[in-house]
Amino acid sequence: ASRTRIVTQVFVECLVLTVLASVLNRMMSRYRKELKDAREVAEAVQRAVLPTPPARIGPLDVAVRYQAAMREAAIGGDFYAIHSTPHGIRLMIADVRGKGVGAVKTVNGLLGSFHEAATRVPDLPGVVARLEERMRELNSEDTEGEESFATAVVIEIPADGCVLRLVNLGHCPPLLVHRGRARLLTPAEPALPLGLGDLGRERVPVEQHPLPPGATLVLYTDGVVEARDRRGVFYDP
Repeated sequence: ASRTRIVTQVFVECLVLTVLASVLNRMMSRYRKELKDAREVAEAVQRAVLPTPPARIGPLDVAVRYQAAMREAAIGGDFYAIHSTPHGIRLMIADVRGKGVGAVKTVNGLLGSFHEAATRVPDLPGVVARLEERMRELNSEDTEGEESFATAVVIEIPADGCVLRLVNLGHCPPLLVHRGRARLLTPAEPALPLGLGDLGRERVPVEQHPLPPGATLVLYTDGVVEARDRRGVFYDP
C-alpha cells in the first residue's frame, strides 16, 4: 500500500510539473511574440520618424547611424534631419530629454518644425526661433506638466560647399576631420538648449567655419561621448 501511495505521489508530481512546464512554455512563447511585435512596431516608427537620407545631397556625401542605448528600445530622444533648401543644405542633430512616447512626440514635432523652417526661413537664427517656439508649444501641451528641452546643432552649408554656418544649442560640438586631423568645432559663445531660451538667450550666435574639399563633418550625440569600454574608460571621439 505504501509503495502504491509513493508511486501515485510521484505520478501526480510529474503530472503537475508537466502541466506547469507546458503553461510556462506557452507564456514564454506569448511573451516572445509580443516582444517581437513591439520591436517591429518600434522599428517601423523609427523608419517613419528618422528615414535614411539619400547617399548624396548637393556636394555632400551623407551617412547616418542610429543605435538606441537599450536593445529593447529602437528609438529614443536623439534625432537628425538634412534638407536641400533654397538657402543651401540645412542639417540638424538633437537630443531630447527623456525617452519613450513623450520623447518620440517631441522628436516628431521638432522634425516637422525644422523641415518647414529650413525651407522657408532665410537665416539660421530664424530657424532656431521657430524650433524654440515649437518646443514651448510641445511643453504647454504636456498634460503631466513635465517641461522638456533639447540640445541641438543646426548647420547651413551653401551650394558651393566651401563653408558651414553653425548654431550650437548646448549640444556636443561637431568634429571636422581633414587630412588625418580632427578638430572640435567648440562654440566660442555657448547658447541654451531649445525650450530654455526664455532663461536668457537674447540672440542666437552663428559661427562660420571653412569646409575644405574632402573634409568630413561628424555630428553625434552624448551617447558617443558617454560610452565606455569594458575597462570603464570613456570613448574618445
